[in-house]
Amino acid sequence: MLPHLAKRSPLKFQMIVFSLLALLLSSCLWQFDPYAGLCVTQEPAPEDVVGAYILSEQTLTSESADAIQDIGTTIKINDDGTYIVANFPKWQEIGKYKLDKLLSDAGFWKISIVGGNSYESDWGIRFSNSQIPPACLTDDGDSSGLLFTYGDPDSGDVMIFKKTKD
Repeated sequence: MLPHLAKRSPLKFQMIVFSLLALLLSSCLWQFDPYAGLCVTQEPAPEDVVGAYILSEQTLTSESADAIQDIGTTIKINDDGTYIVANFPKWQEIGKYKLDKLLSDAGFWKISIVGGNSYESDWGIRFSNSQIPPACLTDDGDSSGLLFTYGDPDSGDVMIFKKTKD
């Protein structure tokens, strides 16, 4: 249909093509990661990362974090470079996210660049078990945390863990 329109009315064809291109371009430009501003952009000291973390928020399902907190998900980052994870939710994505299983593990962690943009890097930690995704470190001045992003960052699908005070 469009080639036929291009022959009969080049101006209308150009207007349609321009409109479609503008729509496509604007849909790409207006996407953003709603949690990107939470990640730290300066390399943290290891002692700032060490501690116990508990799940405080998740946007992967319509359930609140409270429903998942009942399973006792914890992440303990030790100063000797080891970690212990208990009941870490593993998600299965089938259009939507569904809790697949709980993972308990121990291994090693390291501070690393885990994301960012062309202007700055997001710092976080990587776990030796590849089933546990890397997490960016957050710091809102009051407490620090771990942010796990799933899928396209623009979708806002995350699990957020807050560092406990003890």
